[in-house]
Amino acid sequence: MSLPPQQLEHDLEATAEALADCYDRSVFLERLMVRTARLSSVSDLLELLGEAAGELGCRGIALFADGAWRGDVPGWLARYPAPERRFRERGQGLHGLPFGRGWIALWGKEAGLNAYDARIADALAQMVGAAWENLEAQALRERLRLQEYERQLAGEIWRTLVPAEVPAPEGYGLYSLFQPAREVGGDFQTAHGAWRVLGDISGKGLPAAMHSGLLTGLMPLILSQSDPVAAMVASATPALERSEVFATLALLHLHPEGRVGWFSFGHPPLLLRRRDGLIERFRASAPPLGLFPPANHDLNWLRLEPGELLLVYSDGLIEAEGEQGLYGLERVAGLLAQHPRPQEFLLTLERDLSGFSIVDDLSLQLYEFRGTA
Repeated sequence: MSLPPQQLEHDLEATAEALADCYDRSVFLERLMVRTARLSSVSDLLELLGEAAGELGCRGIALFADGAWRGDVPGWLARYPAPERRFRERGQGLHGLPFGRGWIALWGKEAGLNAYDARIADALAQMVGAAWENLEAQALRERLRLQEYERQLAGEIWRTLVPAEVPAPEGYGLYSLFQPAREVGGDFQTAHGAWRVLGDISGKGLPAAMHSGLLTGLMPLILSQSDPVAAMVASATPALERSEVFATLALLHLHPEGRVGWFSFGHPPLLLRRRDGLIERFRASAPPLGLFPPANHDLNWLRLEPGELLLVYSDGLIEAEGEQGLYGLERVAGLLAQHPRPQEFLLTLERDLSGFSIVDDLSLQLYEFRGTA
């Protein structure tokens, strides 16, 4: 039985409209796929979701991802837990579309989603999930890029403030090692007139480097004072205490005729090699800077004869780790006793350390008193 002409015409129009609508939705879905692949920010994603809501005939749409709502959401929506599967609640005309890291909430379409709209919505959830993962990956790459830039910038600033070498004072030869555990470090050294300083900030990496750079910058002013030890305590202690770090450091005032004034804030023992090979040790004068104020500010004094060696070093040397334990003070003292020539001592030390793991900044200064001409 054939349909009346008017009914046939109506059915054909309805079919054409359905096909046109299907085509439009397919084009929209294709555009959606392209745009989600090119998203560069969360705001772009929210804008795209707004367009999707309009296409689906919904009054509102919201995104919940990684434990938080993104953008503005109605108060009534905030109480909903993340769904495990797609759901519909008739009261608000709410549809929940879960994806791996969260869910999409659609509301304001009382008639609900038809089968084709539901497929669009499911595809939207999948694309949003992929887009969110991509945005997170972009954000991670950007954070890593910024961290690398900041690390490089900090390294450049630190190397500008903290010299890898300092000049030998008059009447002395100076042989040194300066090896940060990372690109920047907490060890520092500086020179001002007859003064030489070797120090070590607690910790490693950028935080320690910031304080080592700060102290290096303060040193010329501190060492110009009539009482450098008191000036050091007054100027550096507050900043160190605020940051909950401390510093060990050795201050040396090397006179051309062989007199050496020294003060040690918790630094490892200074080692003095006499001409006959005897090793003398000079232990710290006070606790590390930033912990407790020293009982007195007076310099200690020693006298060198030509050919005698004075070794100052950070704890990265004696705390190098090997199979049998730490490198240790006794090993350093033994090598120094055996080698009266500075270059020979350093070469032997470096060979000996090759079997150890250096886990902290390592620095040392070896002074050879040569006497006045």
